[in-house]
Amino acid sequence: MEVTKRPRKASFQPMPFPLLRRIVIAASLAIHLCAAVGAQPKAAVPILPVRDVKAGMKGHGLTVFSGTHIESFPITVLGVVKNYIGESDLILIRVDGGYPARHGVGIVAGMSGSPIYIGGRLVGAIAYGWAFSKEPIGGVTPIESMLRELPRPPAGEASGVQPPPMSE
Repeated sequence: MEVTKRPRKASFQPMPFPLLRRIVIAASLAIHLCAAVGAQPKAAVPILPVRDVKAGMKGHGLTVFSGTHIESFPITVLGVVKNYIGESDLILIRVDGGYPARHGVGIVAGMSGSPIYIGGRLVGAIAYGWAFSKEPIGGVTPIESMLRELPRPPAGEASGVQPPPMSE
């Protein structure tokens, strides 16, 4: 009896990216999405440096909870954690209203990359939310940290080492 092997289906396995690179991409997409839906394009978005961010400052975030409608939600800065990852700081915020407060969901995974503004200036993008928190508290990666990552070439290009091919 002859046994024939069935061809294996190729399985897709995404290449791992560093968390900060994912955040940079998500923040960039969020900013471009905001511009595409009606905001006037500007030469540069004004930035609020993390060194000027203080506890108690009020601002807002932008995200899409359903469909393509961009919603704003108010935030309050709780503080800045210095050198959270390496030399990058983390801004702690609390969501004070909007969809997350109305529905009691806090900061959810789909909000990663949502831009946060204080006084019309870009501070950064949501990167973290904590499950089981009694308040909707989250972490924001400062825009300065993200901008420092942009000139870095993708993994493999800098060292000349390429990732192994995916097996079929």
